Amino acid sequence: MHILGISGSLRKNSLNTAFGGSLVSLATLAGYGVVWELMKNEKGADKTEWSIVVKESRAAYRRPVIGDLRAICERPAQAAIAEFKEALERYG
Repeated sequence: MHILGISGSLRKNSLNTAFGGSLVSLATLAGYGVVWELMKNEKGADKTEWSIVVKESRAAYRRPVIGDLRAICERPAQAAIAEFKEALERYG
């Protein structure tokens, strides 16, 4: 599990709420950390054969965020990890 945070006072917009870009960036970094942890133990991870690339990103916001920001990304279930590794082998 990866937990990342940013002080809310650092990323305020003119409405005194968090910037959408800060929110999505924090979530992306938390997810990146989980993928990096999964990949670093894979065969060939010590070589430069792989890179983590964000291919697509979408975000929807339910309400304004006030205060400190925190993103939590948990390790996926084994079935999702197996599907990810299978797709990685197939498509690179």
